[in-house]
Amino acid sequence: MFSHETIFHNQQRFKPYLNDHDFLFKVSAEECIASLTESNLTPTSVLVLGYFPLSDTLKQLYPNATIDTYPQFTPVIPTQTNYDLIISIGQFQYINDPTDYLKTLYSILNQNGLFYGIFPGEDSLKELHAALIKAEMVLTKGAAQRIIPMISASDTLQLIQLAKFSNPLVHVVSIELQHDSIFELINDLRHMGASNPLVDRTKLFAPKKLFSLADHHLKRKHNCVETTIDLVVMMGQK
Repeated sequence: MFSHETIFHNQQRFKPYLNDHDFLFKVSAEECIASLTESNLTPTSVLVLGYFPLSDTLKQLYPNATIDTYPQFTPVIPTQTNYDLIISIGQFQYINDPTDYLKTLYSILNQNGLFYGIFPGEDSLKELHAALIKAEMVLTKGAAQRIIPMISASDTLQLIQLAKFSNPLVHVVSIELQHDSIFELINDLRHMGASNPLVDRTKLFAPKKLFSLADHHLKRKHNCVETTIDLVVMMGQK
């Protein structure tokens, strides 16, 4: 479904701006560190898939571990090494075959190893999605897929169980965002490398008034744009 070449291109294009727009990655990394701190895991080998802004904190947590990092989107997992801990951050929402992805991660975990994944899911950006659809229906009588489909927590639990992880755990961390305008919100998403890779397929071109009208819909109750990100956390052991 997703063009991984498009995703990689988007992330490479906006990589220079990521450090100033990486708040979702920071929240994700903080959640990860908090969960790992509560675990009794003492890994000697760690694999990090995705941009992890708290890499120094991770090194302090596991000073004796070898940490391999792949900060860009990595749909094909490097399988030449096995690991005690695998972290996937901001990757899972773009995987075309999530079951196979999880099975691959399971296969390269050492016995009793831990997998930790976190990604935008559930009803993330539901307010933005609804406003864009409403505006587009007014302007063009049709609606493009401008927000990618999101994986629910319940589906995530089923997927991690299908991959044979033991002690599976899935929960959702909701984040409320405020921006001065829809343009500021979209700018943040773009600079995080989170442009919609499906938007190029649509034949419904965005009218110039689309985002201004959607901004108007979003601000009917407040003077700012409020939207929600639901981060789905999943954990499992081998």
